Amino acid sequence: MTRDLIFADARSAEDLRTFVARARQVDDGGIRLAVTGAVVAATVCVLRPPGFGESGPTVLGLRTMALVDESADGLDVTVPLAAVADRLARTGEAGPDRVGGTQAGSFRTGATRDEATQAGDPASRRLPIPPTTLTEPWAGIAAPRRGWEPLGVAPADRLRDAARHGIELVRDALPKDAGSAVLHTVRRAVLAVPAEGLLDDELPNGSDACARDRIPLAAAYAAELLGFLGPSVAPGATSSPADDMAAFGVQRWVRLSNARGHVLVKV
Repeated sequence: MTRDLIFADARSAEDLRTFVARARQVDDGGIRLAVTGAVVAATVCVLRPPGFGESGPTVLGLRTMALVDESADGLDVTVPLAAVADRLARTGEAGPDRVGGTQAGSFRTGATRDEATQAGDPASRRLPIPPTTLTEPWAGIAAPRRGWEPLGVAPADRLRDAARHGIELVRDALPKDAGSAVLHTVRRAVLAVPAEGLLDDELPNGSDACARDRIPLAAAYAAELLGFLGPSVAPGATSSPADDMAAFGVQRWVRLSNARGHVLVKV
């Protein structure tokens, strides 16, 4: 099993770079990289309980990228986000200069000017795994692979509004000149509360109505800050239906998913 990840194309490498940059703005901690076959799942933590065994939701963001082959199958490590960002910066990939008008910091919908050239250059798509690993309690939490039941749809506009409301609540609750420790404490307290009216009004047959009410503000916060809702829209405009996130539940878990990524919540 190789310790390097070689992405299938420049687009996949750029997607990880965007995901890492956004995750560092939320919490510059660790990222779990788990490879199954020729796909790597990148997971970061947005919210967690204050200590082992303490109550509170765990909120994770997950995005998958395609690899060129299965040579890294079985790799599962948690490493510093900063170290991954540093190694991605060395690949020489084109940055935000895109054809197609894609917003900087968004997941790819257009092509870079050099993509055709870089697609044939493995060095530009290679991520050497950092040697330093982290022990993060959230990285040992495994969401169920089966049994997910539909709970409805969370429209992107509702998620974006809820995220902005959560950000305002955190800002208003912060004392002046608060440090990072205080910020994390306030963020946990504010964003752990359930978000009201996040899902559409139509309840799928057989779905768990209680699970719909357990989705915390942090889920919307994660979807927005990690870029899963797409580029920001102008005031008064509506998001594309493709940006909406389908909601699923199983046991103590809730998942919000669309083509850009997944938010996993353990309540």
